[in-house]
Amino acid sequence: MGVIVVGLGVAGLEISRVRTQIHSLEATSELLDTVLEIRRYEKNWLLYHEVTDFEKNSDMVNSAFTLLQERRDDIVEMNPLITVNRINEVLTVYSDLMRREFQQFTVGGQDTLILWQVREHGQLMVTIAEQMNIAVRSTIDKTLEFITLTGLVCSIWVIFFAVVLGKQLASSAVRPLQHIVDCTRKISAGEPYSFEVSKTEEIRAVIQAFNVMLAKLEQREKQVIRSEKLAAVGTLMAGVAHELNNPLSNAGVSAQILLEEMKEPE
Repeated sequence: MGVIVVGLGVAGLEISRVRTQIHSLEATSELLDTVLEIRRYEKNWLLYHEVTDFEKNSDMVNSAFTLLQERRDDIVEMNPLITVNRINEVLTVYSDLMRREFQQFTVGGQDTLILWQVREHGQLMVTIAEQMNIAVRSTIDKTLEFITLTGLVCSIWVIFFAVVLGKQLASSAVRPLQHIVDCTRKISAGEPYSFEVSKTEEIRAVIQAFNVMLAKLEQREKQVIRSEKLAAVGTLMAGVAHELNNPLSNAGVSAQILLEEMKEPE
């Protein structure tokens, strides 16, 4: 029983932990989406050089900085702090490179080195954001697997406990009660019976009370038989006395008559 309680407690704690992991997953997913949007506007800018694409790219970079600041606790909860600081540094360098690229283009040219660095840091941002997101998802999967395993173990223990309890209940209560029922039937049919001693205190008390009741019933049965025998003897004696009384009366009358005749003179 203790194992079941501990298992349920651990599962409850892990479920609470999943809530924290979900918040972290939401934050890292939002960060990944933001980084992908940054790269999309970056590519549009490099292809078409529309100022609006650069502005949207800058806005998304600012959104990424804001997200890292506001959801920092959620992100750090499931990711190493060094990784969060790393993507923050890459974003800072990337933002600076995009400004330099924009300034270089406005003066009438492009720097191949800057373009290469922009792409490199942009890809690095995506890689780090994806790794953070994957790490959180992996942690959630492991937590859910652990909860599933804990639930399975608890289920096995519940089944095992139920089987053991059922056997114990059958051994300690059901079988002795059934034995009492069988003995009761034998008693009503006038057949010989015998009570087995039970290990259960309650059943033992029932059997003892049943034995006391049977002893009293046997005692009263003997008293009833004795009373019936006495009544039968009384009836027999009354019949015998009645049968003897008539001949004796006749004999007495005859003797009395003889005595009277003997006293008369001849």
